[in-house]
Amino acid sequence: MENNLLTIMPINLKLTKIWSSFLTVCMLLLFVSQSTYGQRVPVPCTGSGPFTIIGEDASSPTANDAKMRISGALAGDDRVGYSIGATYTGTNFAGTPKLSTLTGGYLSQTLPTPTNTAGTQYTIRVYKADTTCYYDQVFTLEYVNFNTAPVYPDIQVSVVKTPDLGFYALGSTVTIDVVVQNTGTGPATGVEYTVGIPAGLTGVTGVASYGTYDNVTKKWTLGNVAVGQTNIKLTLTGTVATRGVKYLTADLTGEVENDTDSRPTTATNPSNTPGEDDFGSVCISTPFDYCTNDEYTITLPSYTSIKWFKGTTELTAANAATNGVRLNTDGSLTVFATGDYSYSMTVGPNACPSGGCCPIRVEAGKPPVLVAPTAQAVCFSKPFNAVAATNTQTTPNGTYIYQWYNANGASNPTTTAISGETGLALTALPTAVGTYVYKLKAYEQGHPNCADSVTVTLEIKALPTPVLASNSPVCAESPINFTATPAGATNYAWTGPNGFTGSSIANPTIASAALASAGTYVVTVTNGVGCSATATTAVIVNPKPIKPVVANKTFCAEDPQATLSATALNGNTLLWYGTYSTGGISSTTAPSYNPTTAGNTTYYVTQKVDLTGCESNLAELLVTVNAKPLPPTTAPVSACQNSNPITLTVSGSNTGFAVLWYGVNSTGGTGSTTADIAPTGSVGTTTYYVSRKTDDTGCESNRATIPVEIRATPVPTLASNSPVCAESAINFTATPAGATTYIWSGPSGFTGSNTATPTIASAALVNAGTYNVTVTNGVGCSASTSVVVVVNSLPVAPVVVNKVFCAEDPQASLVATALNGNHLLWYGNASTGGISSTTTPVYNPLTAGSTKYFVTQVDDVTGCQSYRSELLVTINAKPLPPVAGDKTYCQGVAATALTVTGAAQHTFLWYGTSSTGGTSSTSAPVPSTNSVGTTTYYVSQKDNGTGCESNRDDAIVIVNRTPAAPVVASVKYCQDATATALTATGENGNTIIWYNGGATSTTAPTPNTATAGLTYFYVSQSIPGTGCESGMSGIPVTIDPKPVATVIAVNSLCIGTVSQNNAKLILTRYRNSDEVIQYNTGSTITGTTLPILTKPYSGGVFASNLANPTTASQDYAVRIKNSYGCTIDRVATLTKTDCACPGGYCEPATITKTK
Repeated sequence: MENNLLTIMPINLKLTKIWSSFLTVCMLLLFVSQSTYGQRVPVPCTGSGPFTIIGEDASSPTANDAKMRISGALAGDDRVGYSIGATYTGTNFAGTPKLSTLTGGYLSQTLPTPTNTAGTQYTIRVYKADTTCYYDQVFTLEYVNFNTAPVYPDIQVSVVKTPDLGFYALGSTVTIDVVVQNTGTGPATGVEYTVGIPAGLTGVTGVASYGTYDNVTKKWTLGNVAVGQTNIKLTLTGTVATRGVKYLTADLTGEVENDTDSRPTTATNPSNTPGEDDFGSVCISTPFDYCTNDEYTITLPSYTSIKWFKGTTELTAANAATNGVRLNTDGSLTVFATGDYSYSMTVGPNACPSGGCCPIRVEAGKPPVLVAPTAQAVCFSKPFNAVAATNTQTTPNGTYIYQWYNANGASNPTTTAISGETGLALTALPTAVGTYVYKLKAYEQGHPNCADSVTVTLEIKALPTPVLASNSPVCAESPINFTATPAGATNYAWTGPNGFTGSSIANPTIASAALASAGTYVVTVTNGVGCSATATTAVIVNPKPIKPVVANKTFCAEDPQATLSATALNGNTLLWYGTYSTGGISSTTAPSYNPTTAGNTTYYVTQKVDLTGCESNLAELLVTVNAKPLPPTTAPVSACQNSNPITLTVSGSNTGFAVLWYGVNSTGGTGSTTADIAPTGSVGTTTYYVSRKTDDTGCESNRATIPVEIRATPVPTLASNSPVCAESAINFTATPAGATTYIWSGPSGFTGSNTATPTIASAALVNAGTYNVTVTNGVGCSASTSVVVVVNSLPVAPVVVNKVFCAEDPQASLVATALNGNHLLWYGNASTGGISSTTTPVYNPLTAGSTKYFVTQVDDVTGCQSYRSELLVTINAKPLPPVAGDKTYCQGVAATALTVTGAAQHTFLWYGTSSTGGTSSTSAPVPSTNSVGTTTYYVSQKDNGTGCESNRDDAIVIVNRTPAAPVVASVKYCQDATATALTATGENGNTIIWYNGGATSTTAPTPNTATAGLTYFYVSQSIPGTGCESGMSGIPVTIDPKPVATVIAVNSLCIGTVSQNNAKLILTRYRNSDEVIQYNTGSTITGTTLPILTKPYSGGVFASNLANPTTASQDYAVRIKNSYGCTIDRVATLTKTDCACPGGYCEPATITKTK
């Protein structure tokens, strides 16, 4: 706010006869001038003007509700305008409002808040109602500093197992949720968390519900986190790979803003204060096994004053031994007994004590208890009974690991592990003769000390492997030679036909076979370890037959294999020797020849008498194989669906061959020399087969394939929103969607685009016609379709006739003309939008003004609508009566012409003392003051433009004796100060009369100081008995504004459990000229001020580093003074910040198996 009236002079309206005569002459000259030459151009008035401007600050930096108010000794018909800058550039007299029309004297209540620290200059111009002159006053709307209480984010994290199973076995899966929230008062940006994955948790992957998580860097990038934002969760899943306690952590490593009670781990803050609520951890505990002589040491590096617990018992030097532990001097704990162990400690001066750590469980180990398999010895080829150890431990703590080893046996002299033998049973049993020793070792997974082992011996004794052979069959009188292996056995026992006993040798002989020598011979062989085996042979003595009869054979290469043939005598059996002309092994099965390649081969065959077994000499059989030709040369074929059928072909020279077509038969069928024809009606791939056969040998090639692919042809459709009106959009839709290409063509060079739904944004008449689209699908097949589009033209806007009324004229219908075949649509006052009507508006000219109506016409056939025509309705107002000024004169004082106030561009018509009738004059009458009395004059005004004349107003002239105006002095207060009654001095015996708001009183008024500004109080004196009153004296009362600035209290922040004692007081909505002159604790200004920061206040802060209150809150009283010297007292309250531990922090421990 601002008061520019620095010095206010009292207004003395005392009139004397000399001054009255002078004013009368001036008014006559003015009247003549205006009557003769028209309204004059205003010129600057003398002086600064009897008014002041008050500014009221905006409520916020962006509210645009700053105000500017004028007050002072101005007439209601005076006109006022304003413009930005030090020079007036606003409207002229006619374009400015009357002072009486301003609400509360406000020139504006929507001024923007100045953005320049120098403020915004405005020039206010006040035109005198008689247009003679104007006052200009430059006013500065001051810059206002707005500040707000700072907001801080409070990032918190929780790390939990879902579900929490307590202890986790090796190999089990753990799921952990990391949940982040912002419980502060402001948003957080640049938020990032780093996840610490323990070494004993493997295969960990994360899925974030918000932001992104990198499984490689373990960075969870959240970015912006709003206050109260939910569903910010990272779910981690991993597998337990080691025993002991593992700690997964989530550490805030990125945040732009200051947090209310913590700091992120960054390069400038490398160590996050343990226990802060932006750091979280969770532990996964897998029990350790304890076997005899085991020992575990638990350490918390760099920490002392640690409390150790076994179960709920705190461990001390006195009870350590009985609890199976040792408290070491370095603060660590050595455990050599089973139990659940835990700890707590404080990790720093500002940190919260740890708690909630997973217990370290040491449970009794349960080693395997093995029972060895029974040793076994068998003769070769005899099976071993099942070899399996037994583990009698039925309640293990974990999984047992088994492994069989070679164990220095005579036949397995190593100690190597046997691959794949990881169970109680040994399945890889020996098969060779020898002595084998095997060892089974078993231990608990993760705890090799919890173990057991057993051995077993297996023996395989060698068997003899006798083979008995003879030269049978033999013909009569041929020698029969026997041979038994192996040689060197302990004993050979023989039996045979005709009393044959041989001898205890390996190869006895019958020198001359007789028919009686035919039969079965048996030998039993016993080795040195007592293992025996038997062999037999049959001896036949037969006569020799003649050669068999054979038939030579001819093939084509790759013909089906066929059995060779020969003819034996009745009662004889063929013996085939393959391609061996001498030697070889005979077979009674005729060879099956597979003619894979061309060439000649000779086979040999004998016949043997079935009854005697005597064999003939060899007979020769010649096999001839002719070459198979190569298949014909082919190539794949493709076509679009429903295209012409395809006659298939082969390439290359086929002279000397016959080409055979088999249709779709890969095998079988009958070949045709007529080429196959492939139809195109169905989509898909069909394989056709073709071969060729040589003319001379008749050999046919393998079949070649011809894949025929029939590709789908699209079936497009095309639609549009036709018909359309000109300037409307034409929308096309082609199906199917998702094709490879869409090629468009149409009127006016339309090519569309490679899309299924092109649009012509604004249709022209040249866009009417047929549109085509060719759709090509993903396999390159195309099809076309079309649609016809109709574009209708817009009708022209209808013809309208503007209408002029006088106020209170009879109502009349508006007029517009539509073309034949069209109809009108009226939109009332809506230039755009609105609801149309076919009913013509009827206008009733009740009040002056102008109104626009809008109308279109619509083509009845096409429905296309024209642009809107504007029809202007003007109503000229009947002027109000002019305001005639009553006059009071003292007897003998020269009077001036009567005055009247009216509207611009109007002519005043004076009717003398005639209230009705009479002849008018444009010259104002001058009343006579020679006699005391009252005379009434009448005046009207006529609008120069419309010729309308107002009703008449009266001007009453009273002639009395006029005393001098009372003597007064100006008064000044601060806003809301206590005021006293005003004073004025008049003549003895006269009555002092006070004017306040149009009412008079003999009691002096007391100014109201609630509103800043300039107010004139008026006072006169009257002569008792005559009632003749003097002119009025104006007493200017100036109310200077007080500050509107307020104070914001900002509470102290925390780091861990320690308050930073950085509370502060911020001034807001204050001007640069405002200043804090005192502040102290308490709710009232008392005593000496606390230290105040030097102006200008950075961010409005005038008091900083205030202590965190020791009680629930602390009041501060603040006194603010402005440039007028006025003050205001404010109270700001600091609330105690509770720097409490969030809890839930767990400091990781290290567990080492030390024995």
